[in-house]
Amino acid sequence: MNGVREVSAAAVPTPALQVPVAWYGVTTFVLGIALGSYLPFVAVALSASGLAVAEIGLVAALGAAGYVIAVPMLGHLADVRVGRPRMLALTCLIGGPLTASIALGWSPTIVAILYIAGTLFVSAWMPLNDAILVNAFPEGRRYSRWRALLSASYALSAVVAGVLYATTGFTAALVVVGVGGLVLAAIAPRLPDLGRSAHLAEAERAIGANPFGILIAGARDTFRIAPVLPQILLAIALVALGYMAGSTYIGLRVIELGGGSVDVGLAGSLSAAVEIPGMILAGVVATRFGLRVLFVWSGVILTVIPGSWAVLTDVDLILVSRALIGIGFAGMLVSGVLTMRSLLPSGLQGSGQTLFQATLFGFAGFVINVLGGLLYPSVGFQGLFALCAVLAGCGVVVGWVAYGHAHGEGSRA
Repeated sequence: MNGVREVSAAAVPTPALQVPVAWYGVTTFVLGIALGSYLPFVAVALSASGLAVAEIGLVAALGAAGYVIAVPMLGHLADVRVGRPRMLALTCLIGGPLTASIALGWSPTIVAILYIAGTLFVSAWMPLNDAILVNAFPEGRRYSRWRALLSASYALSAVVAGVLYATTGFTAALVVVGVGGLVLAAIAPRLPDLGRSAHLAEAERAIGANPFGILIAGARDTFRIAPVLPQILLAIALVALGYMAGSTYIGLRVIELGGGSVDVGLAGSLSAAVEIPGMILAGVVATRFGLRVLFVWSGVILTVIPGSWAVLTDVDLILVSRALIGIGFAGMLVSGVLTMRSLLPSGLQGSGQTLFQATLFGFAGFVINVLGGLLYPSVGFQGLFALCAVLAGCGVVVGWVAYGHAHGEGSRA
């Protein structure tokens, strides 16, 4: 299978669910709360813990590098040994408290180690949840509606957290994500692991005794089934650079321009709020026009908005642009998830979704944080955002060509 095939309710019927449908919503909603209270505040929380801007860039880059290796391993292990819901619960049980322990007032070196270790597990939460959702709701519109629920709870959590942290300080974000991880660890095992058994026996034999066999087997299986996938992942990585630069540095930029914790929370909350209609719109675009059009449309947004950050110096305008980028992110996320659903069988969705998001967040995050740490002293945030816009534009072109090779006339999700 070389192309992005059509995915529809007729082509991939939704299996009979073993739990009330609302339980998927409970898990997704709690996940959004946990991440929304934490991710927009990571850089400023690390700064409050004693790390300088260059050190934050280095630590974030190392965490992202670990993400690229560890999260796909966890995803493939979930596919072939543990199961997606149980792996989600396990990563929440470890990642949440590990990250929360940073708030105990350690030295900057210990803070850096704990952050990197926690990232290896926290970063797996969203792709594992996506792997569960997309197997239960393979139709593009249905998946995008459920995924919009995460954006809604993320937006709500971020703005409430911003107000809360004005009183408690940014390190409270670490405690909240720890509690959220424990709650998720308790509820995730209730979800069924649909579609896992189809690939199980063959994949277990392929792993063998090699400790890196899980990662090797996952990459080998996904690339063998979908040879076009490396080109698509390269396009995703390039386009994601601007978004990831905003995720890491926009909070620091807002503080630099005189903003406060409420502004930092709003920067994350507004983006997530706009993702809600963006997710629904992305599902419609994917169904009517195909994944190629959805990727390019979202890629253009993720090119133009980071480019604007290179020239904007008004906090309010930055907040507005940060909100608008949520539309592009929603399109990129939905196109990536549905591309994996189209290219790979149900039994490899843990591998596919973690590989996609390791590229989107991990690899792109590693590159942008290395660049940020190197370039900030000389060109500042403005030069960094300008470079990201140029690279993202190249990613749009690469994606247009790659999706053209993948499915010729286009596909429907």
